[in-house]
Amino acid sequence: ALSEAAGAADEKPAVVVSPVEEREDQGGAGGVMAEAIERGVERAIFAHVGTVVAQLFARKFAQRDEQYAAALSACAAAAGDPAAAGLEEKFWPAMRDVSGSAIAQLRNLTTTPAPGEKLICLMECFEIVNEALRAHHLPPESLDAGNRAAALVFFLVQALLPNLPSMVEMLFMFTPDPFGVSGYALTNLAIAVEYITRGQMRTAGPAAPTPDNDSLISAAPPTAPPPLPPPSAPAAPAPVLVPTP
Repeated sequence: ALSEAAGAADEKPAVVVSPVEEREDQGGAGGVMAEAIERGVERAIFAHVGTVVAQLFARKFAQRDEQYAAALSACAAAAGDPAAAGLEEKFWPAMRDVSGSAIAQLRNLTTTPAPGEKLICLMECFEIVNEALRAHHLPPESLDAGNRAAALVFFLVQALLPNLPSMVEMLFMFTPDPFGVSGYALTNLAIAVEYITRGQMRTAGPAAPTPDNDSLISAAPPTAPPPLPPPSAPAAPAPVLVPTP
């Protein structure tokens, strides 16, 4: 029996088929199911890791998360007002039309545990904004970085996302291209979060300034140190007593 098996092996050498080739050969429902299983396993692994890492970042940036939550409560009256977010008036109709779908995508940031999926949700929110601009005959590039961050502010004050500052810090660590498209999107999100945290939204009066790097990075000029007190006069030397002979 062993000799027959060896002869059969010589006649028909074993062929190693990779999972990708096997999936392509299967096709149909079998290939789709295999791909779904692989994605499910991958999502489960990264979801667990993402949850643990998010908890660590939430602990590290707990104070910033609390400041952001307090700022959101303070600007609740300005929710739904694009002028308070610093958005230019020509973009108001487009951003109002897609506010519901954009807010839904941003809320997925808190329901999807895997960092990669969070980045996808953010990118889809940006694509929703671009489609709205095209629908209103505005090229997407007309929405510069400042107004794009202002649009995010307009959405975020209505989305009411918890622990967003710590989430942004975590996503910067996981982004595959910090100087590419996802890095640009995260930078705009970080500017919007900082704009809200600093309480720069206005509930009345003229439109708030458009959030940008200059307005967020600038700080109060350092105050001059108080002048030193004038030197005191030296004390008179104590008299020296000389014993008399």
